[in-house]
Amino acid sequence: MTPDEAHKHYEEQFRQMEAYFQRLIEQRAPAARAAAWRRDYSGVDAYRRSVAPMRERFIELMGGWPPTEERVTGVPPRIEPVEMTDRQYHFTAKRVWLPAWKGVDTYGILLEPRGIPTGERRPAVIAQHGYGGFPEATCGLAEISGTDYLRVFGRTLAERGYVVFAPLVMHSDLNRLKKLPVIDRTWLDRLAMMVGCQFQAWELFKITRVVDFLQTLPNVRADRVGIMGISQGGLTALLTAAMDERIAACVSSGYFNNRTHKMVKPSPHYTAYIGTTEADKFFRGHLLAFEDADVASLICPRPFCVEVGRKDPVTWWPDVQGEFERARAHWAKLGLAERTTWALHEQEHVVDGVESFRFLDRWLK
Repeated sequence: MTPDEAHKHYEEQFRQMEAYFQRLIEQRAPAARAAAWRRDYSGVDAYRRSVAPMRERFIELMGGWPPTEERVTGVPPRIEPVEMTDRQYHFTAKRVWLPAWKGVDTYGILLEPRGIPTGERRPAVIAQHGYGGFPEATCGLAEISGTDYLRVFGRTLAERGYVVFAPLVMHSDLNRLKKLPVIDRTWLDRLAMMVGCQFQAWELFKITRVVDFLQTLPNVRADRVGIMGISQGGLTALLTAAMDERIAACVSSGYFNNRTHKMVKPSPHYTAYIGTTEADKFFRGHLLAFEDADVASLICPRPFCVEVGRKDPVTWWPDVQGEFERARAHWAKLGLAERTTWALHEQEHVVDGVESFRFLDRWLK
């Protein structure tokens, strides 16, 4: 037997198993998703009650939140003012560390418009960067290479009158700087899995601490806290709003998608995760219950906006539009389709902010 024959038989075995699992994804998963849900469209309250068990299932699928005994409560945040020497800024900035669980904080930048009258409460937006991003770049406080896609949208939101919190989420900075051999998120996810956790849900729990914090501020309307994110931040916005009903409105930019295609269907229009090293994007049984339209149904009946560019190489807009229409159907069945917004722009993988900012103004102000 030659080495070529050995390689041939190896590939034959690989292709058999690949084809089998692809068949399960294509044939079993859609039926399993349909059977998993028991949505009740008879009214808003009935609908919310009917999807509540799936919210808990989704949190567990993503890795579960920190157990109560690990969470830190009653500890005040650490806050440091950022010196603002440029008079063009119409807001103040502070660095904030919010205790999340033992030994771990949620770090971010807080922007507050100047001149808010005493006693007046403003809507707030959590402004979430994506891969390669930083809160400082989101807020226009630092010029960092590779963050142009953010279009300093946190700063823009503050200039539009919102209180803004821009959290830090993990991406690949240490790997890029050759300080880790794999992507930072994958490294953390592997550590988490060794003790029965998964990184994604725990990081999303950190974002819920931002909601806790914003709702304590005397200049914030506790019932008007929204979230907007791009790319990895679009994932964070979508999933946090699905998990936390206190989020009053959600904009997911450059992420929302046909999840089956994005995960396992290679295409010339985008890069499927199965062909990347981003192992943190994979969850056991994900497609048996949750396409992105299903995740969005956990946000319903709260307002929801999807922003995407026609030239975006990360998400192919026809796939995104199809999934958005499937999501919008949940609002439509409740007579609330006007609470959804399709924000298609002509650019690439960037924050556009035209329709999405109008959306936030409509539902938060």
